[in-house]
Amino acid sequence: MKVLFVYKYLTLGGVEAVLRTRLDGLSDFGIKAHAWFLSYVDGQSILDPADPRVWIGDVEHFRAHLQENEYSLVSSIDTEEIFPVIVDQKSEVKFVIEAHTPYRENLGYLRHAGDVPITAVLVPSNFQCEFVRPYLTKPVPIHVVPTPLMDRFTTDLLEFSPRPERPILAWIGRLDDLKNWRDFLRLAGKLTELHDELQVWVAGRALSRRTGRELYMVAKKHRLLPCLRWFMNLPYSKVPAFLDAVRCSGGVVVSTSKGESFGMTIAEAMARGCAVVVPSYGPFLEFVEDGVSGYLYKAGSVIDAVEKANTLISDSRLRDSYGQKARETILEAHQAERALALLARCLEHIIAD
Repeated sequence: MKVLFVYKYLTLGGVEAVLRTRLDGLSDFGIKAHAWFLSYVDGQSILDPADPRVWIGDVEHFRAHLQENEYSLVSSIDTEEIFPVIVDQKSEVKFVIEAHTPYRENLGYLRHAGDVPITAVLVPSNFQCEFVRPYLTKPVPIHVVPTPLMDRFTTDLLEFSPRPERPILAWIGRLDDLKNWRDFLRLAGKLTELHDELQVWVAGRALSRRTGRELYMVAKKHRLLPCLRWFMNLPYSKVPAFLDAVRCSGGVVVSTSKGESFGMTIAEAMARGCAVVVPSYGPFLEFVEDGVSGYLYKAGSVIDAVEKANTLISDSRLRDSYGQKARETILEAHQAERALALLARCLEHIIAD
């Protein structure tokens, strides 16, 4: 079985991390996996463009590649640009769509896929399944397949050296409205009033220089400049160490996101044994058990999030207990070998149907 996964661009992101895990692990299940990207940005640290399983080219090059190579299945990950090619191709290749985007404006393409021979739609969570369903204009089976975590997150926990002297309140994500970095800084400002020794770490890219300037101004407003560190271009290979530092410092990882299809950064934090505080909505409800493997706070309530984060920072036993349970919970479903086994079974079923 030979499968081609297609995505818009090769950059440093969650989709690329998932694809790297698939390319490395699906061979154990008799599947030869390749990945095609319509353009290259900066994702070499995750997927090397020189890797013979990695292809980069525009839609016309993709068309030629599909004509010259035999695949059992092609999967488009939110990449509607290739739809005309799939409509035109006359082979027996099965075609599936993977709907990973949490941005409503980016899901509209599904409403224009009427002529595309879609065999199935794959999503990373039950929440995303219901989120996507209204956008489909024809009955298509939707399969929920777990997201595999890269081995660098699931290996044995390491002590970070030198051990941070002050607890770290951490946030990871794109600096945009959906990921809601402004509420995180509001939250951090209130927490530093309770813990004057707190460090505040933000890891994520600004979409523009204007966003970077706004980050500075909002941080200044909440009196965070003395304790704030912004990791604006943190290499993906360094994220596990970043999370180890948070855990060893006695800190927590917080999400203030307004929309997720899965919640990769929180899943990765849990895999590294971090205590997490997340909004009580969407996919987080599927893998964070409130008061057991993390804290859920009322979505949109900075005050509730502050109280939950403060409890964990103040109580080392509780924090360690939540972190341990978080790791156990997330590895049970999302360790690469287990998650890929379910994906392989799903792909085999689609191809055989």
